[in-house]
Amino acid sequence: MAIDWEDILKSGGKLFLLVLEYSVKLTAVVVAAVTLSARGTFGEKLGAGFSSLSPSLRKLFDAPSEISGAASVIHEYHTLPASAFHEQYGADAINGVLAYLNGGIVYLQTVTQNFANQPFSTFFAALVAFGGLYLLSFILRFARQKGQGSYLTRLERRLASRIFDEFKAPPRPAKNHVSETEPGLKKQSKQQIASPQKSNEYLQDYMRSAKNGGM
Repeated sequence: MAIDWEDILKSGGKLFLLVLEYSVKLTAVVVAAVTLSARGTFGEKLGAGFSSLSPSLRKLFDAPSEISGAASVIHEYHTLPASAFHEQYGADAINGVLAYLNGGIVYLQTVTQNFANQPFSTFFAALVAFGGLYLLSFILRFARQKGQGSYLTRLERRLASRIFDEFKAPPRPAKNHVSETEPGLKKQSKQQIASPQKSNEYLQDYMRSAKNGGM
């Protein structure tokens, strides 16, 4: 069985564009979130958002494990005796969980202060950061789908054409349909007019031959 390397390369290219597209979308969310909490002018906010991209992404990828660990510590704190909990997690375990939760509260407070003190620069900096990266992801999606939309979109179009085409009114007869039949009608009428003339000629010939025979 021959391997179609062209199809494999096309599939690999589409997969690469798909991963790149969603990576850019995730980056847009992270940069916009950092920009909202950054201090300074419009340019400083944008610079802080893009410059802190790498550590912000690392924190984002570590967030599921950190949340799971914090939830486990909280659960053990409420179920285990105090001596067993301190022996297993140490005395500073709860303080670490509280500090982790406090980071989210501090972020929300900082964003609120930015909107209160610099509403326009904060909003437009986040909008430019998110919109620029999201536009890049849209271009990648457009190139991956060749402007035809996703598979679900194409399936929806085909299904709609099959369903709604059945309810369309039948097409009206074309106007030239009558004109096409008119020459046939005229030809038939001419034949009908010519046939009595031919029968009269036959009758006159018969009467003429009868007179000649009678003489």
